[in-house]
Amino acid sequence: MITSMTVRTMGKTRMMEVMMKMFSIMMMTMVMMIRRRRRRMRLRRRRKKTTSTTTMKIMVIMPLLLLMMMTMVMMCVMVMVMMVMMMMMMMMMTMMMMMMMMMMMMITTTTTTMTTTTTTMMIVVVEVLVPVKRAGAVVVKFKNSLCFRMVYREISLN
Repeated sequence: MITSMTVRTMGKTRMMEVMMKMFSIMMMTMVMMIRRRRRRMRLRRRRKKTTSTTTMKIMVIMPLLLLMMMTMVMMCVMVMVMMVMMMMMMMMMTMMMMMMMMMMMMITTTTTTMTTTTTTMMIVVVEVLVPVKRAGAVVVKFKNSLCFRMVYREISLN
Protein backbone atom coordinates (compact mmCIF):
# COMPACT_ATOMS: atom_id res chain seq x y z
CA MET A 1 0.00 0.00 0.00
CA ILE A 2 2.73 2.44 1.04
CA THR A 3 4.77 1.70 -2.07
CA SER A 4 1.79 2.32 -4.34
CA MET A 5 1.14 5.64 -2.58
CA THR A 6 4.73 6.77 -3.07
CA VAL A 7 4.61 5.78 -6.72
CA ARG A 8 1.44 7.82 -7.17
CA THR A 9 2.95 10.89 -5.54
CA MET A 10 6.01 10.52 -7.76
CA GLY A 11 3.77 10.45 -10.83
CA LYS A 12 2.04 13.58 -9.59
CA THR A 13 5.28 15.52 -9.18
CA ARG A 14 6.43 14.40 -12.61
CA MET A 15 3.13 15.56 -14.10
CA MET A 16 3.59 18.95 -12.47
CA GLU A 17 7.13 19.19 -13.83
CA VAL A 18 5.95 18.40 -17.34
CA MET A 19 3.14 20.96 -17.03
CA MET A 20 5.54 23.64 -15.86
CA LYS A 21 7.91 22.87 -18.71
CA MET A 22 5.09 23.17 -21.24
CA PHE A 23 3.99 26.41 -19.63
CA SER A 24 7.48 27.93 -19.85
CA ILE A 25 7.87 26.85 -23.48
CA MET A 26 4.51 28.46 -24.32
CA MET A 27 5.53 31.69 -22.63
CA MET A 28 8.80 31.77 -24.55
CA THR A 29 7.05 31.19 -27.87
CA MET A 30 4.56 33.98 -27.13
CA VAL A 31 7.33 36.43 -26.32
CA MET A 32 9.28 35.45 -29.42
CA MET A 33 6.22 35.86 -31.66
CA ILE A 34 5.47 39.31 -30.30
CA ARG A 35 9.10 40.37 -30.68
CA ARG A 36 9.23 39.10 -34.23
CA ARG A 37 6.02 40.91 -35.10
CA ARG A 38 7.39 44.14 -33.64
CA ARG A 39 10.59 43.80 -35.62
CA ARG A 40 8.69 43.16 -38.82
CA MET A 41 6.51 46.18 -38.17
CA ARG A 42 9.53 48.34 -37.56
CA LEU A 43 11.00 47.32 -40.90
CA ARG A 44 7.70 48.02 -42.61
CA ARG A 45 7.39 51.37 -40.94
CA ARG A 46 10.78 52.41 -42.28
CA ARG A 47 9.56 51.68 -45.78
CA LYS A 48 6.29 53.57 -45.61
CA LYS A 49 5.63 56.23 -43.02
CA THR A 50 2.39 54.98 -41.53
CA THR A 51 1.56 54.48 -37.88
CA SER A 52 1.57 50.75 -37.23
CA THR A 53 -1.16 49.06 -35.22
CA THR A 54 1.22 46.63 -33.52
CA THR A 55 0.91 48.22 -30.11
CA MET A 56 -2.84 48.02 -30.39
CA LYS A 57 -2.65 44.41 -31.50
CA ILE A 58 -0.35 43.51 -28.64
CA MET A 59 -2.65 45.31 -26.23
CA VAL A 60 -5.55 43.22 -27.45
CA ILE A 61 -3.72 39.91 -27.84
CA MET A 62 -1.83 39.92 -24.54
CA PRO A 63 -4.94 39.58 -22.37
CA LEU A 64 -6.14 36.77 -24.62
CA LEU A 65 -2.84 35.00 -24.16
CA LEU A 66 -3.12 35.52 -20.43
CA LEU A 67 -6.59 34.01 -20.59
CA MET A 68 -5.17 31.04 -22.44
CA MET A 69 -2.48 30.67 -19.77
CA MET A 70 -5.14 30.81 -17.08
CA THR A 71 -7.07 28.03 -18.81
CA MET A 72 -3.88 25.97 -18.94
CA VAL A 73 -3.31 26.50 -15.24
CA MET A 74 -6.92 25.61 -14.52
CA MET A 75 -6.47 22.43 -16.53
CA CYS A 76 -3.40 21.56 -14.47
CA VAL A 77 -5.33 22.17 -11.27
CA MET A 78 -8.20 20.02 -12.52
CA VAL A 79 -5.76 17.23 -13.36
CA MET A 80 -4.29 17.47 -9.88
CA VAL A 81 -7.79 17.26 -8.38
CA MET A 82 -8.42 14.26 -10.59
CA MET A 83 -5.29 12.59 -9.26
CA VAL A 84 -6.39 13.16 -5.68
CA MET A 85 -9.87 11.88 -6.51
CA MET A 86 -8.36 8.78 -8.06
CA MET A 87 -6.30 8.16 -4.94
CA MET A 88 -9.45 8.48 -2.85
CA MET A 89 -11.38 6.20 -5.16
CA MET A 90 -8.73 3.47 -5.09
CA MET A 91 -9.81 2.82 -1.52
CA MET A 92 -13.46 2.28 -2.52
CA MET A 93 -13.62 1.86 -6.27
CA THR A 94 -17.05 1.06 -7.67
CA MET A 95 -18.49 1.13 -11.18
CA MET A 96 -20.43 4.29 -10.35
CA MET A 97 -17.26 6.10 -9.26
CA MET A 98 -15.53 5.09 -12.47
CA MET A 99 -18.39 6.51 -14.50
CA MET A 100 -18.24 9.76 -12.55
CA MET A 101 -14.51 10.06 -13.16
CA MET A 102 -14.94 9.54 -16.89
CA MET A 103 -17.63 12.21 -17.02
CA MET A 104 -15.43 14.68 -15.18
CA MET A 105 -12.53 14.07 -17.53
CA MET A 106 -14.75 14.54 -20.58
CA ILE A 107 -16.11 17.83 -19.23
CA THR A 108 -12.63 19.23 -18.49
CA THR A 109 -11.26 18.32 -21.92
CA THR A 110 -14.25 19.81 -23.74
CA THR A 111 -14.09 23.07 -21.80
CA THR A 112 -10.36 23.51 -22.42
CA THR A 113 -10.70 22.83 -26.13
CA MET A 114 -13.57 25.32 -26.36
CA THR A 115 -11.57 28.05 -24.63
CA THR A 116 -8.52 27.52 -26.81
CA THR A 117 -10.58 27.59 -30.01
CA THR A 118 -12.38 30.75 -28.94
CA THR A 119 -9.10 32.48 -28.11
CA THR A 120 -7.61 31.54 -31.47
CA MET A 121 -10.72 32.85 -33.22
CA MET A 122 -10.44 36.09 -31.29
CA ILE A 123 -6.81 36.46 -32.31
CA VAL A 124 -7.78 35.91 -35.96
CA VAL A 125 -10.50 38.55 -35.63
CA VAL A 126 -8.01 40.97 -34.09
CA GLU A 127 -5.51 40.27 -36.86
CA VAL A 128 -8.15 41.14 -39.43
CA LEU A 129 -10.18 43.88 -37.75
CA VAL A 130 -7.59 46.05 -35.98
CA PRO A 131 -6.30 47.84 -39.11
CA VAL A 132 -9.80 48.90 -40.23
CA LYS A 133 -8.76 52.57 -39.91
CA ARG A 134 -6.98 52.25 -43.22
CA ALA A 135 -9.71 50.42 -45.10
CA GLY A 136 -7.61 50.00 -48.24
CA ALA A 137 -4.90 48.12 -46.39
CA VAL A 138 -7.24 45.61 -44.77
CA VAL A 139 -7.08 43.05 -47.56
CA VAL A 140 -3.31 43.31 -47.83
CA LYS A 141 -3.00 43.10 -44.06
CA PHE A 142 -5.18 40.01 -43.97
CA LYS A 143 -3.14 38.35 -46.71
CA ASN A 144 0.05 39.17 -44.84
CA SER A 145 -1.26 38.02 -41.48
CA LEU A 146 0.01 34.80 -39.97
CA CYS A 147 -3.39 33.18 -39.48
CA PHE A 148 -4.35 33.68 -43.10
CA ARG A 149 -1.06 32.20 -44.21
CA MET A 150 -1.53 29.15 -42.03
CA VAL A 151 -5.10 28.62 -43.19
CA TYR A 152 -4.07 29.05 -46.81
CA ARG A 153 -1.24 26.58 -46.40
CA GLU A 154 -3.58 24.01 -44.85
CA ILE A 155 -6.12 24.47 -47.61
CA SER A 156 -3.47 24.12 -50.29
CA LEU A 157 -2.10 20.97 -48.60
CA ASN A 158 -5.57 19.45 -48.48
